Amino acid sequence: MAEIRAYLSTPEGLAMIYQVLALWPLWRSFARAGLRPWLSLVVLVPFLGLVAALGILAVTRWPAAAKRG
Repeated sequence: MAEIRAYLSTPEGLAMIYQVLALWPLWRSFARAGLRPWLSLVVLVPFLGLVAALGILAVTRWPAAAKRG
């Protein structure tokens, strides 16, 4: 247990916690945009995952927006 606590206090451990916490809102955002929600799993890629997930949301056409007119 002490090893886990020590790892989570490192920058890599904090980044992992942040990535896991960002997964749920991104999953919902992808689903509401009409995209496949599993694309949000790209956030789990170390260091560039969040940038890639936001980039996908930024440059992809949203099928849900086209339905609204």
